[in-house]
Amino acid sequence: MKNIILKVCAAILLTGLSAACGGGSADSSKFSEKEDLEMLHGVASNGGPMADIEIVAVENGGGRSAATVTQADGSFELNVTGLDRPLYLTATNKRTADRLVLSSIAFEGQMVANINEASHAITLAMGSNPTQPRQTELHQALISALVNYLPPGQIDFIQDKNYRADFTGADSVLAQVLIEFDGLGIDLESRADRTRRGVIRAEKNPIQIINLPATAVDHTVDVVDLRNLLLNYVDALNVASTNPAKFDAVLHPKFVDPDGNSATDLARFGGVKKIEMERFEILHCYQDDNDTQQRCLIRLLLITGTTDKMDWGNPNIAQLKVTKKYDLIVERRVTEPDGGSLKLAGGQFSPYSAKPFLIQQAEDDLLFDDLIRRDSGFIPRIGLTFKLEGTLANQNVREAQLRAGRFRKTFISLIKPASTECIGVGNLVLNPLNNANCSRHKDLEEPITIDADSRDGAISLFVHPSDSATLIEFPFVRMSRAFRTSDIPNLNEASLRALYTYGRDGHTATGLDIELSPPASFNEVCISTDIEENSPKVCVRDTRKVKIPSELLPANKDSYVIYSTDQDGHLYSRRYSLQ
Repeated sequence: MKNIILKVCAAILLTGLSAACGGGSADSSKFSEKEDLEMLHGVASNGGPMADIEIVAVENGGGRSAATVTQADGSFELNVTGLDRPLYLTATNKRTADRLVLSSIAFEGQMVANINEASHAITLAMGSNPTQPRQTELHQALISALVNYLPPGQIDFIQDKNYRADFTGADSVLAQVLIEFDGLGIDLESRADRTRRGVIRAEKNPIQIINLPATAVDHTVDVVDLRNLLLNYVDALNVASTNPAKFDAVLHPKFVDPDGNSATDLARFGGVKKIEMERFEILHCYQDDNDTQQRCLIRLLLITGTTDKMDWGNPNIAQLKVTKKYDLIVERRVTEPDGGSLKLAGGQFSPYSAKPFLIQQAEDDLLFDDLIRRDSGFIPRIGLTFKLEGTLANQNVREAQLRAGRFRKTFISLIKPASTECIGVGNLVLNPLNNANCSRHKDLEEPITIDADSRDGAISLFVHPSDSATLIEFPFVRMSRAFRTSDIPNLNEASLRALYTYGRDGHTATGLDIELSPPASFNEVCISTDIEENSPKVCVRDTRKVKIPSELLPANKDSYVIYSTDQDGHLYSRRYSLQ
C-alpha cells in the first residue's frame, strides 16, 4: 500500500481517451431534433462496473465509428445513427498498465449490447464471420455450461436491458467464473477453485459442452458481502484521520498487508491521496475449518489520481488516473468476539510478502556502425522477490523455493548469504557461494515445464523461516509464461542512436532525448538501467518524445533496458547492450 499511496516514481503520464478506430464518428450533434436517433445501450462489466471506460462501436470492416464513455455504474448510451450493422464494440481500460479490452457485437435490430467476459469470449469464438444465429448458439451453450452457477431466472449476458454490474444476477456469475477464449473454444474456471473447469468446444459441430462443476459451499465467498467489505475498506483509507480505529470494522487484528503495513501504518497515510476501487477479482478460496470460513485470496484493483509535473515532452501538466493491483486475504474468523464478520486478514504471504514472476527478455547489441541491431533471442527467466516493512529482504527468512508440485522440480531456490558473501546485495539470492550468482532471477532451461497458466495451484512457493525446522508451503502461485513477441517493447532508430550516444559517449550529457512507445497490449513502458525494483526508472503512458534528466536515468552505462509490466507482475523487456 505504500507503493499505492505514497511512492511516486519518476513517471511521465498522459491523459486523454481516443476514439481512433476507423473513420468518421456518429455524433448526435450532426442530426436535427426531428430526425430519429438510433441509440445503442449497454453495460460494461468485468465482474463489477467498468466506470469511466471508453466504448467504441465500429462498422463491420473497420469503417465509420462512434464513441462514448461509461457512467459510474458501467452503463453507456451510444449514438450509432447511420452506422451499418453488425457493429463491433470494444470497452478499453487505459488506467491499467496492460491494456484491458473486452468486446461485443450488435446485429441488425439489436438495441442492447452489454460488454463483459462472456460477450468477449463469444465474439472471439465467432471469428471473422459473425452472425446473429451463431452468437445465439454460443450464448445458449455458455448458459448450459454455467448451469451450476446461474442464479434463478432467465440470464442473458449480452442483450438483457436490465443487466446491472452490481454482483447480482448475471454479474454474480462473472465474479465467480473466469471465462476465456483459448483459440478454439471457451474455457471456464471457478475463480474460487481453479481445479473446477468446464469447456465449450466451439469448433465442433454440434458444439460440445462440458459443464463447469459447482464449487463446494465451504470453498467460496459471498461476492456481495465481499464487495461491501472492500468498498468499506477503501472508504476507511480515504478518511483523513490517523486513528487506526477507523479500520476496526474491516481489518482483522494483526493485519499486515503485502507491503508490510499494519492498520497503524495505513492510518498515517489517511487522506494523502484519493483512492477508488476499480474492481476486485477472486483469485482462490480455501476450504473452511473450525476457526476460519470464507477465506479467499483476492486481487483488489485500486485507482489513484496522479498529477505529474515532470512531463518533459509536454508544457502542460498531465493528470491521469492509474490502476494498481493489491492482493489480500479475506476471511471470517468465527471464534472472534465480532461474531465472524468478513474482514481483511492481510497479504497473501503474510508475514513474508513474497511474489514470483516471469521475465521475457530480448537481448540486443547496439554497434556504432549505423547502430546495427543483433537480436540474440528471448531469455525467459523466473524472478522471486521478498519485501517486508521496507527492509532489503525478510530478515527472518533463510530460504525460499518455487516448485512445481510438492515433490517435483524446483524452479528457483533463493538462500540467505553469509555476512562475507554478496556484499552490498540484499538477502535471499540465487547462489551466494563464492559470489557465484547474487541475483534473484534464473534463466529457464526448459520454459515449457511451467504450465501456461498455473492458477490451479500447480506451482507452490515454499518459505523457510529462520525460527522453523521446515518449509512452509503457500500452495497458490499465480504465474503465466504465455506471451507474444509483440509484447516486447522496442525503440526506433533515432532513439537507438540517442541512447548509444548517451550511454557510450555522453560524458557530459545532462539528459536523454528519446521517444518511448508501449507495445500494443500495454499502456505504459519504462526505461531503466536494470529491472530491479529499486533501479532508477522513467515511465510513460502512450507514445511520447521526452527529455530525461541524468539524475533520473544515469548516463554512461553499458546497457539499458525498456520494459512493460502486466497486472500479474510479469515483465516483457528488451535489453540494449552498447558495444
